[in-house]
Amino acid sequence: MKRMNEEPVAARVVAGMDTERPTGAPSVPTESDLNYYGWRVALAACLGVMAGFGSLFVYTFSVFVKPLAAEFGWSREAISGGFAVAAVTLGLISPLLGRWIDRFGPRRMLTAALAFLAIGEALFGWGHSVGTALAGRALVGIGDGLTFLNVLRLVQNWFPAGASHCRSN
Repeated sequence: MKRMNEEPVAARVVAGMDTERPTGAPSVPTESDLNYYGWRVALAACLGVMAGFGSLFVYTFSVFVKPLAAEFGWSREAISGGFAVAAVTLGLISPLLGRWIDRFGPRRMLTAALAFLAIGEALFGWGHSVGTALAGRALVGIGDGLTFLNVLRLVQNWFPAGASHCRSN
C-alpha cells in the first residue's frame, strides 16, 4: 500500500530524485544531460525563432517603408498601418491560437501557420490596394503567432520539469 506522502515513481524520475535503476537497464538521458533530445529541439527552436519571420518582420520592417512607398505609391502611414494590423491581430487572436494548438497539436498547427504566412505574403505581393495589403498583414500576424506559440509548446513538452517552475502554485 502506498503511503500518503510518497510521490509516484514517474514524478520522482522527472524531478531527478529516483536514481535507482535495475541492473542491466539502459540509462535514459534526463534534461540535465547534453545527450537529451530536448536540447536539439530547443536549439532548433532558438534558430527558428531567431531567423524566423517574426523576428525579421519586426526588426526590419522600417527598412522597407520607403521602398514600398516608392513602388506602390502608398503613403508611409498606410504601409506602417500594415505593421499595426499584424500586431493587433496577433494580440487579439493569440488566446484562440493557443486553444487550437492544444486541440490539434503542434504539427498540424505549424502547417496551418505556414499556410497563413504564405497566403498573407501572396496577398501583400499581388495586391495593389492598401486594403489587400492590410489583409495580407493580418494573415501574416496570425501565421507568426501560430509559429511562435508552437515553438514555445514544443520546448515546453520536452522540458516538463522546467515548465512546472513557471506555473503559479
